[in-house]
Amino acid sequence: MPDTKSLAYLSKIKVLQLERDRGEWEGLAPDARREKESSLQMLGQLGHFHNIMSNETIGTLAFLTSEIKGIFVHPFLAERIISMLNYFLQHLVGPKMGALKVKDFSEFDFKPQQLVSDICTIYLNLGYVVNNSLWNYEINCNKKALSIILLVPYPLEKKYSGT
Repeated sequence: MPDTKSLAYLSKIKVLQLERDRGEWEGLAPDARREKESSLQMLGQLGHFHNIMSNETIGTLAFLTSEIKGIFVHPFLAERIISMLNYFLQHLVGPKMGALKVKDFSEFDFKPQQLVSDICTIYLNLGYVVNNSLWNYEINCNKKALSIILLVPYPLEKKYSGT
């Protein structure tokens, strides 16, 4: 599952990038500036690692839920999975999505379009659980997710079929 750390790192990276780009670091003492640069580099490395893990985990979960539904539709597990997916979807396409907009997504292996696509694939794979009101989201968030899915350059069914 994507973790909250990856989202937190991206938010912190964005703040530091904005400070640097606005020239706020120029007036700092050399030690303070080096500390900011070091923090940005460290957060970038941590964010990169956590994003790789998030991409792989959510992609694997999308694949697993397409093949094995029984375990994932158990009420306790399904509620937890859907709640977590809702949390991430809200951050990826909801009002807080701007906080994750770093300068270069690829530098941190951040793939929001693919994450949204995979999350929606999981929702579809767990269809009747989602339809039983576990996916209670604002319609604007759902519309935004749909618009992002439409930007993904390949059909979902080909991604997991091995073709």
